[in-house]
Order: sequence, then C-alpha cells, then structure tokens
Amino acid sequence: MGDHLPPLPRGLGLEVAGTVDALGEGVDGVRIGDRVFGPATFDGPTAGAAEYALMPAWARIPEGVTAEQAAALPMAAETAWRALDDLGVQPGELLLVHGAGTTVGEVAVRFALHRGIRVIATAGQTRAAALKEIGAQVTAYGEGMAERVSALTPGPVDRALDATPAGGRVDRADQPSPAGGSLPALIGLTGDPDRVLTVSDFAAAAELGVRTTTEIRYDQMNEFARLAGEGTLVVPIARTYTLDQIQEAAELSQSRRPGGKLMLVL
Repeated sequence: MGDHLPPLPRGLGLEVAGTVDALGEGVDGVRIGDRVFGPATFDGPTAGAAEYALMPAWARIPEGVTAEQAAALPMAAETAWRALDDLGVQPGELLLVHGAGTTVGEVAVRFALHRGIRVIATAGQTRAAALKEIGAQVTAYGEGMAERVSALTPGPVDRALDATPAGGRVDRADQPSPAGGSLPALIGLTGDPDRVLTVSDFAAAAELGVRTTTEIRYDQMNEFARLAGEGTLVVPIARTYTLDQIQEAAELSQSRRPGGKLMLVL
C-alpha cells in the first residue's frame, strides 16, 4: 500500500467528522452547517488532521452518534463492505473472518451477521467477548486455529476473509502469525483459494491464488450512516487525542497495536 501513497510532504488522517464550512462548485444534497463524516482527501499537505479538511464523499452523522464515533467509520466500513461483496459470500453461508480483532475484521463480522451470514471469527482476548455478544462464534489465533475452527462446525467453511494487517500482525493481546502464514490454513478450510480473500497480504495472495480487493469506493456512505444510527455499525475507539498530542498518536498507530481507532479531537 505504501507504493500508492502521495509524495511527502503530506498530512495525516484519512477519516473526518465535523460541520460543513464551505461547498465546492456543483455540490448539492448537503448544506453549510450540516454534521457530516467521511474520508478526507489525502493528496495534499493537510489530510484529516487539520482545522479544515476536504471531503470527496460524505454522509450526515445520524442522531445518537457522536462525531468521534462517526469519524471512526469510513475506512473500516468501506473495506469490510467491499471485501464481503468481492468475496461473494451469500446469506446462509458460513464465513470465517480471520483477524476479527482488527477494526476491519470486526466491522466485517457485523456486516456479515446483518446480511444473514453465519460467522466464525478468530480473535484474541481484547475483542473476543464483544464478537460473541453480537452473534459470532469465536476462537483464538495461533497454532491449531484450523482445527479449532473445524471443531465449531459440522460442515465446511464456505468462504474466508483474512482481515489481519499487512505482515500478519494482529491487535494488542493477540498472538502474531507469520506474513502469509494464515492463508494456506484458510485455503485448507474452504478447499479453494478462490473462496478466500485478503485485505492486506497481496504478495502471498498472488502466490497462492487468493482473492484481493483494492479499489476503494465510497458509494455506500449513506448506508453506513443508517447502520451506525441503528447500532449495527460500530467501530471501537481506543483513545482520543488533542492536536498537540498528534506525535504520540502517530507513534501508537505505527506500533500496529492501537486496540481500536485513534481519534484527534480539534
């Protein structure tokens, strides 16, 4: 993914929520003063961590959802929604979400359950209880994962989604696995590499014939807003920071163990 980032200098922050201050030419369906959330442009020096941010797509923040909660949604929701669509998983099928302790993984579990898909999730202690509460069967990462998954279902796993971060790292309190190390196990559980999709390990996917998804699209923002308003879509927030603490936030983000979204509050 790093090869596709714009050149330095560039800003930090891909997601924002706040109040509309100005509208571009030809923009309709939104007014100055509306509370909105969505992705920030990332091709200039400001991005999201700034007093003002530019938004190429947006939706209104629903009642009962705070700006912090809304700002945590766009990237995880877009990636998880797109991954489920591209994987082709259907209502009634059994989906394995490997890396469900990540924000993308947990949102994928929520979306899948909402679509009538049965879910087994691999997660560490940090998010296991929350995943069980929303209706997923949960088992641990690490050695023996495939055997534990098989023990949870009398039939085959129909499709598998690898939501672990690039390099096989997982969230705080979870056991890491080698880069690409989980994909052969997921292929073994589904019986077909075409029934497996990864959101991060593109090199291993190319070698093994596993699906990938990379084309970001924000055509479902209003649906994300609706699902957030009814409580179906929730992204865990690990910590909030003020702008003068941005270096501390960036360091925790780079550790790959934030335990949820890190939010800057201006």
